Amino acid sequence: MITLDETSPDAIPAAAVEDARAVLLDLADPSDVGEHLDVHREDDLVVTHTFACTRPGYIGWHWSVTLTRDADSSKPTVNETVLLPGADAIVAPSWVPYKERLQPGDLSPGDLLPVEDEDVRPVPTYSFGDDPLDADAKAQVRRRQGPRPGPRAHPVARGHRHGRRAVVCR
Repeated sequence: MITLDETSPDAIPAAAVEDARAVLLDLADPSDVGEHLDVHREDDLVVTHTFACTRPGYIGWHWSVTLTRDADSSKPTVNETVLLPGADAIVAPSWVPYKERLQPGDLSPGDLLPVEDEDVRPVPTYSFGDDPLDADAKAQVRRRQGPRPGPRAHPVARGHRHGRRAVVCR
């Protein structure tokens, strides 16, 4: 049975139950679409039809098809289709932050947790030239002072460089 609000000036989309059902039958398995439950007004030219969902595992859910029409037209247009949970539907619980979900025994030695935004202990890292203590933006690309790493720094490599196969010892 179709019931309209008395404030609903437009009955054309509200009477288009079979058009709304046809849209659902194109999108979902026909065995998943049940009887027409209700129609309610969204706006002057917009109504939403709800149909029972008979899909296994979706008890309490309903299909929703929103129809609208142009003021000069007598044919409704599909605006949206969606499967929505009803009051009796089984849905996932509300999201709970990890700090509130943690229980004794959930963590073991070595597990790391993200730090809080207000934590003052972490030291900020800087990208090239972002260090506020560097007056020179090229401070991070200066040449290294001291012995150069590579073949000359290692005694075995130095021995091979001069043609000797023996390890050079001091």
